[in-house]
Amino acid sequence: MSGTSGKWRVFHIPGNQVYNRHTFSGFCDFKKNNIYLNKINVEERRSFTAAHELGHWVLHRDTYLANPEKYEFMLKRRAIVNDHPDNDMEEEADFFATCLLIPRRLIKKFQPRFSARELADIFNVPWVLMEKRLKDIS
Repeated sequence: MSGTSGKWRVFHIPGNQVYNRHTFSGFCDFKKNNIYLNKINVEERRSFTAAHELGHWVLHRDTYLANPEKYEFMLKRRAIVNDHPDNDMEEEADFFATCLLIPRRLIKKFQPRFSARELADIFNVPWVLMEKRLKDIS
């Protein structure tokens, strides 16, 4: 699944698409029981990507093992929210990640006192994710 090309680590993804470390955020290897994250992403992005891929692992592992062509790799250019309205499994993985990283019961304790940006720093998540979560639970 991976190899080197020059000085870049290259991940070979089904469908003859090749992404280097500048284009992907993370993915699951369901057969080898691994989740891969791009270490050059900022910490907040890595946290979301890890939680998102864990969501796939928990919610969709059997489906993806049976139908690997349905799995979409998380690309860096993909927005954290609202970037795949026609893909229920991606939406579910996003929701799983958001709930895991920003639990409703904790956000309710902090929300009246802090702005979305301050809360994003407290929870160590991208502020756009925090804004979406605040809208979802209000």
